[in-house]
Amino acid sequence: MLLSDMSSSLLVFSWHELIEHGAPASLLPLLMLGGRTLQVVAGFVLLFDIYPRLAAVGLLVFLVPTTFVAHSFWQAAGTASFTPQLVNFLKNTAMAGGLLFIGATPSQPALLRRTARSNRLPLSNADRISNLSDETTRGVAGGV
Repeated sequence: MLLSDMSSSLLVFSWHELIEHGAPASLLPLLMLGGRTLQVVAGFVLLFDIYPRLAAVGLLVFLVPTTFVAHSFWQAAGTASFTPQLVNFLKNTAMAGGLLFIGATPSQPALLRRTARSNRLPLSNADRISNLSDETTRGVAGGV
């Protein structure tokens, strides 16, 4: 019950915040659903190491404008909400740095690494012949 109340209050707060920043009210359900879906899907994609760079870039494209709209601490200077807005802005900046790292590096650690077999590309016929001739040559050279 408490989680449901917190979730609905955050949803209402986000809704009002988007309206204040000029988002059309008719598009708000679509924007909210799209944002939540992107966060969940890209999060699972990162977790299971399926196209992690693409997921990181997608989350980064969502996170940067959202951070500037939702946590504009410079507009809250001198108010009680300045510190929480600054903390959330810096938290999102740190997450953006992590997403940049994932998006910019071709190989990075993963929580649930896929098996090596699923990451290999299928061998072409030329590669198979080359591998076979290498094995034959090593066998002849090793037996002499």
